[in-house]
Amino acid sequence: MGFRCPFCKADFGHDKAEFEKHMKEEKESPSIESLATTNLADTLKHVLTPEDKII
Repeated sequence: MGFRCPFCKADFGHDKAEFEKHMKEEKESPSIESLATTNLADTLKHVLTPEDKII
């Protein structure tokens, strides 16, 4: 499992400590609603613009 900031989309790979440090410094406090909205937007973007075509 990789760690990714839900706000700025920074990718931390498997470095949990660096991810937690980043989230403490993040100005916005993540809420369930904002995380769900971000997740939905990412999912829709993936569905509407697939990178690989299924043959």
